[in-house]
Amino acid sequence: MLARRHVSGGREFVILHDEARGETLELEAAAWAVLSCADGTRDVEGIIAAATRLGARTTASVVGELLAALAERDALVDGAPDHEPDVVRIRTRPARVLDEPVVALPGFRYACDGTGGCCRSYGSVLLTPGDRDRARAALPEHAIAGVPMTRWFTPDRGSAPTPLSVPVTVDGGCGFLGTDGLCEIHRKVGLEGKPRACSAFPVTACSDGVEVRVSAMPECACVLRPVEEGEGDPLGEGWQRGADVPPMLIIDTLPESIRVDASRTESPAWLRAAVSRTLRALTEAADLAQTCWQHADAWSRPKEASLGAYVEALGRKAKDAMRRRSTYVAADDWVLASMQWLVGTLHFLGEPALQAAAMEPTQATDAVELRYLQCVLWGYHGFGSRAAVDVMREHAIKIWIARAMAEVPLAPSTHAIPLATLNMLLRGHALSRAWES
Repeated sequence: MLARRHVSGGREFVILHDEARGETLELEAAAWAVLSCADGTRDVEGIIAAATRLGARTTASVVGELLAALAERDALVDGAPDHEPDVVRIRTRPARVLDEPVVALPGFRYACDGTGGCCRSYGSVLLTPGDRDRARAALPEHAIAGVPMTRWFTPDRGSAPTPLSVPVTVDGGCGFLGTDGLCEIHRKVGLEGKPRACSAFPVTACSDGVEVRVSAMPECACVLRPVEEGEGDPLGEGWQRGADVPPMLIIDTLPESIRVDASRTESPAWLRAAVSRTLRALTEAADLAQTCWQHADAWSRPKEASLGAYVEALGRKAKDAMRRRSTYVAADDWVLASMQWLVGTLHFLGEPALQAAAMEPTQATDAVELRYLQCVLWGYHGFGSRAAVDVMREHAIKIWIARAMAEVPLAPSTHAIPLATLNMLLRGHALSRAWES
């Protein structure tokens, strides 16, 4: 069960996301304050005393009804939490990675537009205890839409304090955004004072055993939008070795065995060579989606290119996510509008003729598609956890869906880029599980 505090239209409330049932439950802020005091023994009098200390006065009947309603959903767990609330275990970097050369995606630069688009796109940004302390220190007099500092954060999961927590959202976006779309923490103390996840975004790093490759997450329009020569910022400027990569950025490592398909594995060296060949081929290809699919066919048993099953599975998940989000955000919410754009596109793609049109080969390379593929392939995105042929085919499918989105007049803004919006929804809102189904 995930609890997320929201302020929408000036009203504060908490949404409980029941992942097992795929449902949401809205609680008033006072009810959440009571629930957060519940312990594994369900001691009603103790809960009342603890809630009163927090200023949330209640009665035995109110507490009993709340617990009974949650028990009916199988949402209560007996016993105290088995974790330490302030201890975060962060992956340490292997010693070999510290000495590996760092190589950023060649020639890649991007320019942040400063509008806070990425800060409005994610339902959960996980903050460490240090992140929380720095936020409070940076904004000692700040109240987020009337929410005092004591209620800025909710646990990552459940109701008891957890090592990682999530900040309140205001009208669908991060509560630390100012009215001008800029981060108030960044404004006060600069990049280094921001939460770890925020200061690292959109940069990624992955070691393939030879070098640490630095790339970018293609989930923000600023990453995929081409920039003029000499403009924008490079990736990993000044990083020579793995030891130079700031501690805020996790360096992933490829596994020793790379799954190519269901029956074949190869070494990281094989993947490194295969990705290099694909990147070279992309610079000379006209239709990049088709090229991705062809390379997957070369790595495994050929498979007919098709959108049907994926569109159907993604459509179901996207409609369900849209339905649930619409119950607690305003109609003009950025993510809700993005979901409507995707759902509308997938509806049209349910027609075989429109699927065929979306997959029609292009005659010229699209600059946004090329940047997308360069980011994900150079950074080995997805290759560490899934079969390589599936990763490549999904890239092709994403491009075909994004091309269809570009033809559907439901974009949430004129600045939206279909491929960036699609990737944001897939990873940031759990729609990527459609591929697994």
